[in-house]
Amino acid sequence: MYPKLGLNAMKYTQFKGLSTIESDVQRFRAAWTEGLTAPNTLATTREGEISCLVNIYCAPTREQALAELKPHWEWYAERARDFYFSDTLKSMGGTVPEEYLARVFPGYPDPQWKVFVEHGMVCVGSPEDCYKYVATLNEYGVDTFFGMFQIGAMPFDKVMASLELFGKEVAPHFLKQPARAG
Repeated sequence: MYPKLGLNAMKYTQFKGLSTIESDVQRFRAAWTEGLTAPNTLATTREGEISCLVNIYCAPTREQALAELKPHWEWYAERARDFYFSDTLKSMGGTVPEEYLARVFPGYPDPQWKVFVEHGMVCVGSPEDCYKYVATLNEYGVDTFFGMFQIGAMPFDKVMASLELFGKEVAPHFLKQPARAG
């Protein structure tokens, strides 16, 4: 595991639910601690840093956000499935076991919007919903969070409206929090 080498890590939620991040952070911290005693460690801090990349769509209401994002997310998820799993498909002789795909890509072969939303694989909703999502990452011990606002072929004006709303209504809450000691 790379943290044992002293290398920081980035997780993402687009194909793994939000609930998996907590155990990922715990495994990272344990491996990092173990790696600190290794003679070849590249670690420069006591705790290391784990970040998380999240797809975000923020709108004035949850209903609006869900309705506006759904077609763009489905388009994106289908393309991502085809891109990320084409090599897996080839390496497994053209057939990937359904149980493997169901575990790593919910709803395979047809990405299911409700599965992505239910499992927090995308941060979507009102500013309050988005705040709760990012606050959960913070509670899990994620050090840095990266938001990806361009999702699929979403029009630029929608992307910018989401980013602006998030920047005005959500981000300021996190500026008031003390930084973690590193």
